[in-house]
Amino acid sequence: MTLATIVGIASCLSSLTIVISLIFVIRQMNLSIRHQRAAARHGRVQQLQMLYLQASQGDFVDILNRGLAGDVSMEAKDCNRFVWFAAAIFNMFEEMFHQHRDKIIDDATFASSISAMRSQLAMPGMRAAWMVIRARYEKNYTDYLDRLLADTPIDATPDISSAWRGFVNTEISVQGVEQG
Repeated sequence: MTLATIVGIASCLSSLTIVISLIFVIRQMNLSIRHQRAAARHGRVQQLQMLYLQASQGDFVDILNRGLAGDVSMEAKDCNRFVWFAAAIFNMFEEMFHQHRDKIIDDATFASSISAMRSQLAMPGMRAAWMVIRARYEKNYTDYLDRLLADTPIDATPDISSAWRGFVNTEISVQGVEQG
């Protein structure tokens, strides 16, 4: 075996090693991206759980329902509590907006967030809360949310208990079960 042959074999092995290393680096990058997306989804779930827990506490349920309905007879402190709650929702959606723009979250996850935001923006009080605090947000986000607001019809019935009861009654009648 000549020196030229040995050099050729070493060169081929070196090239092969580089290709294998690149494959591993690409695989690690893909795993890192998947982990980052999973962490973003987990963070969103934690934020939602905290918001739902707050919304279900004591007198806040009444404030939330009145605020969503746009009850202008609420006391100032209750109105402020509602707007702060709405700000938390807007902040969370803003983060989702930026994560989608930066390709941290995928289209399906963002579509789910858009659907949830539309259900919030359908409520008169949430629409009003947005108008009160929208100047605090950056332009791309406010433009996006303004378009979403404009494309979302108003639903003045924020009390989900009526819808829930309707679904329960429908399920009971479909199943032929009598209510006790």
